[in-house]
Amino acid sequence: MLIGLVLLGAGCYRGDLDDRGPAKGSLVSFYDLKGFFSKEVKRLDRQQPEGIKTVRFDGKSETIGMKATSVDYGKELASFISSDINKPSWIEKYRIDSVSAGSDMQEIRYTALDEHLKTREIRLVFKGDHLTEVRIRNRLKSIIAESTQTMSYSPGSGYAIEGVQRSRIGSSRAFSVSVAFE
Repeated sequence: MLIGLVLLGAGCYRGDLDDRGPAKGSLVSFYDLKGFFSKEVKRLDRQQPEGIKTVRFDGKSETIGMKATSVDYGKELASFISSDINKPSWIEKYRIDSVSAGSDMQEIRYTALDEHLKTREIRLVFKGDHLTEVRIRNRLKSIIAESTQTMSYSPGSGYAIEGVQRSRIGSSRAFSVSVAFE
């Protein structure tokens, strides 16, 4: 089926144990995106929320109601999970910017400094102690093609994945998947 700005330095910070990051006192490089999405997959697999899924591919569109169906959210959110940048070897390969209001973190943004990294940017938006939005931009380049992917996820609301693949011979293909939970 178709499917205030504060620079946080060298990439390491210490956080409290909540939706914003790792356990207090632990040395980390980045937010644990893989852990966040693993929890979301478990929650969504258990709840199986109803919603509407719209898939577009090369100009054709299909809308599917997600009522009483068993959705494998591990597969649905695999692109988000594979965009995790929390690797020790990448500590100095991403710039980290954050926005805070008082003691509350409002946004963390990771921007790739190395042109060869697939995940170009991750933007995390918080409300209080809870992660309310994840936005990810990916790019893959090879000798024969280049693809871009933009993804967004809002817990409880839904997610969207949009992509374009361009070949060196000039053709391009676009796709998008969006899910709105009811």
